[in-house]
Amino acid sequence: MPALAAQRADYLEKVLHAYQTGARKSSAMAAMSSTMSDSDIENLAAYYAGKKARAVVFITLPGK
Repeated sequence: MPALAAQRADYLEKVLHAYQTGARKSSAMAAMSSTMSDSDIENLAAYYAGKKARAVVFITLPGK
C-alpha cells in the first residue's frame, strides 16, 4: 500500500495523470483514475498532501 499522506500535491497530480494516460502501468490505478476529472485529481492530491505522514518502522526478520 503506498504512503500518500504528506506527498507533494504536484507529484500526486503528475502520477495520477500518468496512470490515466497509461504512461505509468497499473491496471488498478488506471481503472480508478480513468473517470477522474482534472479537478478531481487536484482535489485528491491536495487532500493527501495535507495529511500528516505516519512513521514507518521496518523490522528485518532472520532468515530460515
